[in-house]
Amino acid sequence: MGLSRFNGQVAKPPAQPIMDAMTRQRRRFTPQQKAEAIALCQNEGLTILEASKRLGIHPTCLGRWVRQAGIDAQGPTKAGPLSTSERDEMTRMRKEIRELRRERDFFKLAAAHFAKEQLSPKSINS
Repeated sequence: MGLSRFNGQVAKPPAQPIMDAMTRQRRRFTPQQKAEAIALCQNEGLTILEASKRLGIHPTCLGRWVRQAGIDAQGPTKAGPLSTSERDEMTRMRKEIRELRRERDFFKLAAAHFAKEQLSPKSINS
């Protein structure tokens, strides 16, 4: 098998086959699994890297869980990162705002349609 060349350089084949993003499945973890992983880091004194290797979780993912648990433990603050409950409330409010804007736009269109119908020549000549 010959190696292909790119800009005069020999291109090495990838060490592992590249997985298509569409074929990969996202792993989901229950709140209980997350809590156990966080406890492993906090209570047993393992580093995030050690715990992630032991559990088979990506270190970035576990680090994000541990950081968020620390934020949640502090309670609500005026400034800084949001707690999980604040983040959930913000998500709910954004959804509600989106829905209210959709309703407002619908009513604007309906009002414009009826106003146009009121002023149309058909209604004046009738």
